Amino acid sequence: MKKIAIVDDHRIVRDGIRAMLTGSTEFELVYEASTGAELKIIPKTIVPDIVLLDIGLPDISGLELIAFVKETAGSKILILTAEMEENLICEAVEKGADGFMHKDASGDELLSAMNIISGGEPYFGQNL
Repeated sequence: MKKIAIVDDHRIVRDGIRAMLTGSTEFELVYEASTGAELKIIPKTIVPDIVLLDIGLPDISGLELIAFVKETAGSKILILTAEMEENLICEAVEKGADGFMHKDASGDELLSAMNIISGGEPYFGQNL
């Protein structure tokens, strides 16, 4: 089972993803954070396979957290955001993101994206 962490400042997004993963045999939600500061205090015993990371956090850009996640946990990173500017996508990839998708995507697409990046392939949402 792949361990998932969500970093998003919108509770409804976290709640929706948590509900979607409930009962999953492939994915287990192991950590939630609403800010970059909360992500940075993730216990060392929790090493997510995938971090679903929003760009627009209240205290720091999700783009700035990519290196932290890669260095401390080695997790795959799927940027999940409403911001779809080309420069943000390019910057996320340059910093090490494994995938990028719009928050308007379906739950099925999110599950597919997580499977793709956990298999070592990049994923860029259907809207890109």
